[in-house]
Amino acid sequence: SSSPLVTQRPFRSIHHTASKISLIGWWQKMSPGEISHAHNGVLFLDELPEFPRDVLDVLRQPIEDKCVTISRAQWSITFPADCMVVGAMNPCICWYYKDTEKICTCSLQSVKKYQSRVSGPLLDRFDIIIDINRQEIWSIKNDEKISFYYEPRLHTYSDLPLLNSRQDGHYDPDFVLVYKNNDISRY
Repeated sequence: SSSPLVTQRPFRSIHHTASKISLIGWWQKMSPGEISHAHNGVLFLDELPEFPRDVLDVLRQPIEDKCVTISRAQWSITFPADCMVVGAMNPCICWYYKDTEKICTCSLQSVKKYQSRVSGPLLDRFDIIIDINRQEIWSIKNDEKISFYYEPRLHTYSDLPLLNSRQDGHYDPDFVLVYKNNDISRY
């Protein structure tokens, strides 16, 4: 038959209780993990800070290399892992940090602690990081045009020296997309 086996790109949504083995792959059965199942598609990590830090950190190398290599004493196997990794998180535990209508009940220390659950080296591998304000459900249901306020937390021009130092001087500022507020409607 001339029809392709795969007709749409994979979308894999992972629960925050997922293990390192389920993300990377299992060596005993030589089975690929979720990052390989998302090859040429999207790996979605909802509630990013709720994942154990060591589980998230196993994604660092596969995101960079676009493959997963599992090695044991007598053999080695490589699975493809070229996917877009998308993470979503609330700004704090109560959800209202920087909200324009509701007051956040978290201390600044607890907000920083919550946000630091995701390591800096993993965040460096994300190309775009955008803060989006909460939208009222009625504005979505009524099909009104939703305006997103966003503020890049990393990967802005002022962060280039920091990112350059983390990338051993090989950071390409043109690779990271940086938008101004009036540019988002264009994209």
